[in-house]
Amino acid sequence: MTLSIKASGYKAIQDVVLKAKARVNKTSFWKQIHNELGIGIEAKDHFSLSASDRLTLSEKIKDVTGFDPRKDKYADLTSQTRTENSAGGYDEKLFSQKPREPFVEVRYCFEAITSGYMGLTVDDALRLAPDVIVSIENFDTFVTITRDYALDYLLSERPSKRVLFVYRGDNVANPKALQHLRSCFAGEWIHFGDFDPQGLRIGIIDMKADKIIIPDFTELSLLLQQYPLLNRRENYNAQRSALMSLCKIKDAPNDVVNVIEH
Repeated sequence: MTLSIKASGYKAIQDVVLKAKARVNKTSFWKQIHNELGIGIEAKDHFSLSASDRLTLSEKIKDVTGFDPRKDKYADLTSQTRTENSAGGYDEKLFSQKPREPFVEVRYCFEAITSGYMGLTVDDALRLAPDVIVSIENFDTFVTITRDYALDYLLSERPSKRVLFVYRGDNVANPKALQHLRSCFAGEWIHFGDFDPQGLRIGIIDMKADKIIIPDFTELSLLLQQYPLLNRRENYNAQRSALMSLCKIKDAPNDVVNVIEH
């Protein structure tokens, strides 16, 4: 038998088995099941499945994957680690998340800031009970930021707060975990990132930040006069034209709107 089952196929099979469905649409997947396992009676636009067919299907899928669609729930399998799934299945990568997917990369600041950074699950990050979370777009900034800098420029109004710095994520550190943390955290959320339109979009749309740290206009103008090569007007305008919609967001901070429209 050459049948190869993916996670989506297992989910479809479990739905049929647990709901005792008597017919399925004639999709390419169910054609493969019919042709390779001889399961179901073919009609013009569907396959009819008997109770015996569903039983045989369950046993065959268990033989192929090591998991039984009658009892090994898809939702449970996809939430487990590869190590956990390897205890019962033949392919630990079939359902499991990528190893780093459940983790957010964090640094904790209260009286002192942790050196280095940690990978924590969302639940463990919340157990630190931060008063404020600061998402940081750029990794270099995230790993090098000091407590003094944070207090002077980011948290001047919050000197005694418990602060959790979190990395926004990239193709290695998965942003989905951070988005999950954002949806679970009810306290103040600050974003510190690039202040071009794309960076502002991350703060407004992705992070739904209560506050976005952007440079003072006067200081920025002086800096650009001193170092004109820092100005990337063409790059900025290319993003600006695609992100003017940010100005129309009801809760967009006025300072952010000014940056985009400037």
